[in-house]
Amino acid sequence: MSELTNLEKIRRLPWQIAGNGFNIIFWLTTAAGSVFILFLAELGLDKARIGLLLSLLPFCGISAIFTAPYVARFGFKRVFLIFFGTRKIFAACLLFVPLVINYFGMEAAFIWVLCCVSGFAICRAISETAIYPWSQEMVPDNIRGKFSAASNIINQLLAVATVAVAGYIIGHYQGINKFMFIIGGGVVAGIMAVYCFSYVPGGKAVHQSTANRAHFREMLSSLKDINFRNYMIGLSLVTIGICPVIAFIPLYMKEQVGLSSEFVVWLDMGTYFGALLSSFMWGWTADRYGSKPVMLSGAFLMLPLPLLCFIMPRHSDASVEFAFAITFILGISSTAWGIGLGRYLFVNAVPASLKTAYMAVFYAGAGLTGGIAPLLAGYLLKSAASLDASLFIFKIDAYTPLFLFSALILATGTFVLSHVRSGGAMTMRKFFGLFFQGNPIMAVGSLLRYYHTPDEDGRVSITQRLGHAKTRLSNYELIEALNDPSYNVRYEAIIAIANSRPDPELIDALILVLGGDEPDLTLNAAWALGKMGDKSAVFALRETLLSDYALLRARSARALATLGDTESIPILLNYFRKETNPGVRIAYAQSFGKMRYVEALNEMIPFLDSLGDNALRSEMALALARIIGNEPLYISLWRQLKKDHDTATAMIILSLKSDLNNLNVNTVELKTLADNASAAFAHGNAEKGAFLLADFVRAVSVQAASQPVAIILSECAERLKEFGDRRDEYILLSLHAAKAAINSHYSE
Repeated sequence: MSELTNLEKIRRLPWQIAGNGFNIIFWLTTAAGSVFILFLAELGLDKARIGLLLSLLPFCGISAIFTAPYVARFGFKRVFLIFFGTRKIFAACLLFVPLVINYFGMEAAFIWVLCCVSGFAICRAISETAIYPWSQEMVPDNIRGKFSAASNIINQLLAVATVAVAGYIIGHYQGINKFMFIIGGGVVAGIMAVYCFSYVPGGKAVHQSTANRAHFREMLSSLKDINFRNYMIGLSLVTIGICPVIAFIPLYMKEQVGLSSEFVVWLDMGTYFGALLSSFMWGWTADRYGSKPVMLSGAFLMLPLPLLCFIMPRHSDASVEFAFAITFILGISSTAWGIGLGRYLFVNAVPASLKTAYMAVFYAGAGLTGGIAPLLAGYLLKSAASLDASLFIFKIDAYTPLFLFSALILATGTFVLSHVRSGGAMTMRKFFGLFFQGNPIMAVGSLLRYYHTPDEDGRVSITQRLGHAKTRLSNYELIEALNDPSYNVRYEAIIAIANSRPDPELIDALILVLGGDEPDLTLNAAWALGKMGDKSAVFALRETLLSDYALLRARSARALATLGDTESIPILLNYFRKETNPGVRIAYAQSFGKMRYVEALNEMIPFLDSLGDNALRSEMALALARIIGNEPLYISLWRQLKKDHDTATAMIILSLKSDLNNLNVNTVELKTLADNASAAFAHGNAEKGAFLLADFVRAVSVQAASQPVAIILSECAERLKEFGDRRDEYILLSLHAAKAAINSHYSE
């Protein structure tokens, strides 16, 4: 059998989506949801009988164990279409219920419904035994999550419309005939679903000589697969935990909360709106971060539902809003659960070569637990029917034990599923962290725009926003932007990543750019790696120090200094001594200052004296100030001098004089020198003030405890005598060093 290409699969996906859409209409109007529950209640059936009827659908799934090999030989698609179509006939037989009631009574009607549901369940079980293996080949794995999301969105829109119409009919018409109109419309939609699925490719017969005995051995071997077994146990527990709540919540809302039948049906819209709004997110998330986090997210979100049902207000104006909130959460959680569970089944849990056996076990196991859940819930509700008490403001009734049971089983199932193999998926801790770091709302909005912005300016703008979001949600797009055909987008991507939170994926992507052949981008990649502060980039940056490209070496030196890589200092010092370009040398000198490498001081000081460019001298003075320490003070002084140089200098000198009062030494001479220098600057005689300041800082340097500070003060004194006020960086550096000497390093 030749395998289908991804192109063939993708071209026929619309038929599958259409088939799913018509089938959801059929399903909601015949055998599932609030409509079917209210229909059974209209017949006067007790909860035990309702539970029995609901259990038939999943219980028949056990037949998959025996029918799977025959289904494979006869052809998955062929079997599916035959039994998928036949179950529409059994659903249509429900239309005769009013006649049965008229001629034979309600008990006969129950037997009739029981036969219809049984036939429907058997056909459903065989058809789904066929479609699960067929589904594994219908959709390419790399888009399975997105396809599930797209199909879910359409299904939820159709479900909302279906429930709206059904609720209107139930609310405005009386008797059992109103359900016949709904079921009849569903049967028509079901026939259309059969037609659409006939155009879905694949599902051919598996012609093999494997005997049934070998098939059963393969099924037994699936249970020896620890991961698959844990998956099935977790699935079963969560199913038993949540199915009773879903199955009997319509009756709970009607009997205990006091909602009308019309509102009970419309409550399903909350579920569909929750699914509609979250489907794309869960599908996209499953494809990107793996099935397990999405599956567990669904299970976690289901955990509070039984408690919410228990504490919700009853017979109150707030009951409807609270009920809609519960169903809305149910929609979000069940969508995450369904997408994650299904994707994990097809991608991680089931080997493609053993899909027939594994899928048979899966479907049979799901059917068994799915049947136990409503059956058990029905009998539990019947047994607790007389329960009527209060706990503070809360009502204890027949549903309370059911809610408690559901909560405990859900928690156990979630715990078991947390131990299945991740299959390369992100850990739950990191996954939840995605939504609690940065701005996930901005990230999601930007991601949606990212894929619909083709022009360069738009891509640059969106890339910038992705960086500002500071969340791992946008990592993939930022990395993709690094390979954009446009240079401007690639450049912006580096800046955006630098503004993001450090992450191994982003660091690795920048390291690849660092080793590339685009000079501008390699420089910016080195800068970004330093800015992000992740020391895992140190080794890559060290390698660039061996590059023939001087500017790249300089930029990497700055980055290594930012990362505090003191081990690279000998290499940087060697390049500093050999380099002739002042602009490049300043980068090495700045790295010494950043790492406070005192041993380089004697080589940095004459370099400052040799510089002719004001900007380079200013940066070099900052490097020396960093060796002293207290960079914020230096910058504060620099800003003060920028506003009104002479007046600010005079005031700073006076503050130094004031600091002298705290010292236990004779400071008369120092104060006099400070007064003279301050007065000269205050009167606008900066040249004279610089000479007097030189005398002051020389006197301070004599008694400074720190040797680096003393060396810098002595150098500043000499240069102030030489240049006067023509070299502002020496005035600023001398003030900073004097402040450090007096406040921190002055000898007593």
